[in-house]
Amino acid sequence: MTNEALPTYSLAERDRRWSMAKSFMQEQGVDALIIFGEHEDAGPGQYAYDAWFTNDRPGATVMFPRNAVEPYALVPFVNFLTDHQESSQKGDAMWLSPPSLRIGRNAEALVELIRELQLEKSAIGVLGIEPAVPFHVEGTIPFLLWSKTTSQLPDATFKSVLRPFANAIMVQSAEELAVVRHAAAIGEEMAKAMVAAIRPGARENDVFGAGMGTAIAKGTVPSWMHLNSGPGSVVWGPPRWAWRPQPPRAIQNGDLVTAEIFTNFGMRQSQHQLTAAVGNVHEDLERCATIARACYDEALRVMGPNVRFGDVAEAMSKPVNEAGGWTKGPQLHGMNPLAPTLCGFTGPVAFFGDDTPYQKGRLGIPTMNAELILVPGMTFALEPSCGFGHQAVTIGGTVIITETGVDELNPFTAKLQRVAWE
Repeated sequence: MTNEALPTYSLAERDRRWSMAKSFMQEQGVDALIIFGEHEDAGPGQYAYDAWFTNDRPGATVMFPRNAVEPYALVPFVNFLTDHQESSQKGDAMWLSPPSLRIGRNAEALVELIRELQLEKSAIGVLGIEPAVPFHVEGTIPFLLWSKTTSQLPDATFKSVLRPFANAIMVQSAEELAVVRHAAAIGEEMAKAMVAAIRPGARENDVFGAGMGTAIAKGTVPSWMHLNSGPGSVVWGPPRWAWRPQPPRAIQNGDLVTAEIFTNFGMRQSQHQLTAAVGNVHEDLERCATIARACYDEALRVMGPNVRFGDVAEAMSKPVNEAGGWTKGPQLHGMNPLAPTLCGFTGPVAFFGDDTPYQKGRLGIPTMNAELILVPGMTFALEPSCGFGHQAVTIGGTVIITETGVDELNPFTAKLQRVAWE
């Protein structure tokens, strides 16, 4: 694939976003926005609203006054400036001008900038002080940074605006949708390469490497991947050998190989739920797969413009609830951004059993943002699961809401894959 064939962002997309942000500030009654972006190596579910404003290296604190021409970016070290300079020299159309990038991502630098802009007595909207799924239940801004900032600006009013802002930018532009589609296509190829790598003698790292290598060969760097294998694996997370000193597990006949693939391209993300049945698997898995697919089909049937998110969540949960199964996680959630829009779930309570020493009372969460009305251009991750006892199947991929329904981007991972074992 040539570079000319790749989707990219124009300066018109920049102007659209900045104009939207200014209209948002007017609606929210704030004079500026502070956006705290998570560091560049944060992995899946990255809190990277800063890059939405800058189209640049994530990990900045962005300050955008409503009456300013462009945002300011407080960056942690000089490498951000050298990246910006070299990108300009190589012909990239940079969104921020050099004077808008400043070194110093701490309270002193932020307070200094607010005072310079004469906003020390203003109402300021903030992205970063509120809970953000899935990892930031108490917000993302470090305590010392925020406490020092607010204590030095007693006359300023700070207002959390994550929920309305995230809802506002969920509707993707044509340029953004092209980037999402490209990410999803790469994720589909990753999943196919991983299934092809499952064979006698293969280990988990062989499958992991096949997926990651495909992504890199396609011109993007995935943030991370969840992967596990076993005859009754219900784990959802990185492989154990990624964080514990032990060898990758050898794949065996009767295993399930499960992976959650996160494909990032241009700070747009797609997600893919791969489940591959290896050889002769447990009989309950066939039932799990059938019900998980029924949940997926319900999503395709119900989703479309002017539909409540909560109604989709309820419809997707119905097949597994009626069958008496359990769900590994949410049946669907918002994407781009990974907003607080998430289908409630009970969690694998049945997996633990009544006599477990583990705490079970807080495994589930309710549906979040149920009243959100779906609009063409929104993207969602469908990840229906169904479990019985120690057996579970999760399938799914990324979809786009269209004028007439939903555009399914990842049919390969939307069904159980089967691998013969000889």
